[in-house]
Amino acid sequence: ANESPKFWGGALTYFGSTVRGLATYAPPSLRYRCDGGEWKELEAVNTLAVCNGRYFGGGMMVGPGAEINDGQFYVCIISGASVVDFMWLSNSFYAGQHVGTKFVSTLRCKTIEIESANGEECMVEVDGETPWHVPATFSILPSAIKVIY
Repeated sequence: ANESPKFWGGALTYFGSTVRGLATYAPPSLRYRCDGGEWKELEAVNTLAVCNGRYFGGGMMVGPGAEINDGQFYVCIISGASVVDFMWLSNSFYAGQHVGTKFVSTLRCKTIEIESANGEECMVEVDGETPWHVPATFSILPSAIKVIY
């Protein structure tokens, strides 16, 4: 999306980038654990989004249950969707209506650790950039930023 022209607006730019990416994407198998609990394994992970806020990527409401001040991440996991299923599902991201469908699960935690389940390389995307690969740990720092309004 970063290299795409923005004259189409955010939503169409991100949708076009999604279509291009899905054409060559092979969903990885991942393991994760929340708040030091047991490791859980996932096959064919299309998206694992660790959300502090509800919206990202041109207005997609991937984390409809996220609250920026509750001290927890809202994690949205989409797995097992074919390219066609994911394309169909992606339309519902903008209204947050993907939650509750058969490919989507959610959870809440203060810390989540994510790693490859089989040693495959898996990029971590942060706000449109891919600064590193798994393993990755995300921890929330409640009330770390004071906002004056």
